[in-house]
Amino acid sequence: MTVPRFEQINEDEVGVYLLTNRCVRRAYLLGNDYKNGDLLDYRRDWVVKWLESLASVMMIDILAFAVMDNHAHEVVRNRPDLVQQLSDEEAAERLARLYPGFRCSEKLPEIADPKIKQRFLDSPNLGKLKRRLSSISVFMAKWQEAISHRANRYEGCTGRFWEGRFHCTKLLDSLAVFAASVYVDLNPIRAGMVRKPEDAKHTSFAERVSFLQKSAAHPWLAPISNCDGRGFLDISDQEYLDLAEQMARKKRRGKRSRVSDDIPPFVTRLGLAPTRWCDAVFEYVSKFKLRAGSPALLIEDASRRGKQWTHGISAARMFYES
Repeated sequence: MTVPRFEQINEDEVGVYLLTNRCVRRAYLLGNDYKNGDLLDYRRDWVVKWLESLASVMMIDILAFAVMDNHAHEVVRNRPDLVQQLSDEEAAERLARLYPGFRCSEKLPEIADPKIKQRFLDSPNLGKLKRRLSSISVFMAKWQEAISHRANRYEGCTGRFWEGRFHCTKLLDSLAVFAASVYVDLNPIRAGMVRKPEDAKHTSFAERVSFLQKSAAHPWLAPISNCDGRGFLDISDQEYLDLAEQMARKKRRGKRSRVSDDIPPFVTRLGLAPTRWCDAVFEYVSKFKLRAGSPALLIEDASRRGKQWTHGISAARMFYES
């Protein structure tokens, strides 16, 4: 049975979510179609450009992403706390860019139309409209619709591009966020598309590597290190990239980490059970559906929603140290 969005996403509190959306019938509409030979991988650039554009307007932190041949993953964090700090002037400026009054196909306008901005300022519902700036549903709807219309226009056809609603998993703790980010960054490795994660162009891993080589902060991806409160993990960007690359090598060679000595200190601090930690991270995401986290957090979340049981509790007891 379909779960209402309000049960999955709390728009009034900061949360981290793993989002997945697939092309209709899982067709290769974002890559190389092996059935008819069409080369459509240029559309992945469209997706990345839209993520960048939305990150500059909305209060949504993009933690990780990967655009594949027939689907896309994003790990995002909504920031309603930052929306509340916006003045009416700033909120109207962003809303005017988010809703420019015409269909955007490539990206949102960089400058707001003064008339549309004033219309938002004069609106008695500005307080409610502000909430859209941190809405994950609005975030997904804007770029999915744009990609769909642009692809249909290029091909001179109509019809659906995306397969129904996007899937959403709420990540309740740091291990869940770390596992989901690594899962997304190394998705091309798992799919056999590349041998090295930095070779996968349309991923946050490759984006971070390119800017780290320039000793520059990435302009629109959220920083990994949480030393200043803007990141999402207690680990430096370089440590994260090194750890992900180490896991990619183990996955590529089919090696399993059974010895507790192999566990990096950061992973130990997350509370992951010591046996086969590398495999655990790769398998972590597939074991949960709507929520992922420790047994205690899953039980607490279920109790808050008035539920006596929640999916993933058995997996949580397997992954986390008791």
